[in-house]
Amino acid sequence: MPIIECSTRIAAPRPLVWERLIDLERQPDWMHDLVDLRIDTPGPLRVGTLATGTVRMFGLTQADPVEVTALDAPSRYAIAHIGGFTGSGEFRLEAVDDDAATWVTWREELRPTIDAFPILPRLARLPLVGPLAAVAGRVLARIADPCFAPMFRYVFTKDLQRFRRFVETGAA
Repeated sequence: MPIIECSTRIAAPRPLVWERLIDLERQPDWMHDLVDLRIDTPGPLRVGTLATGTVRMFGLTQADPVEVTALDAPSRYAIAHIGGFTGSGEFRLEAVDDDAATWVTWREELRPTIDAFPILPRLARLPLVGPLAAVAGRVLARIADPCFAPMFRYVFTKDLQRFRRFVETGAA
């Protein structure tokens, strides 16, 4: 999938933006399709922390397991998607206007796998149909991949606007 990148200026200092960004339990407040987020690794947030988001798109609900791959306060937070969609996500924070504001850049690269299509993994486990379903799933993932880009670009841009409101006003 093509890389999706969106940016915005947030009228808040970088430490506050960072604090709100890494508050994973509050991400469903500003990520529209993220219904719930469960942190699976006990202890403080760190590289290697595992979390599972529940995402609802097109009326379908799916788990989105992720692993924190970078946590460089207060400038960079990154994850690896390790579920039905694989790839990476990264937020970069840059202080602007003498640290009175923050430029936030969000970059995602997602690739659908067979697990992104709810029925196919179950079919792939069936004795006679399984191999055909597995091949069909890989073909469907390859065909669908470029189709997801415009939708994800729209969703991530809107989410970043909600994040800006969340930081600046406390409400998404």
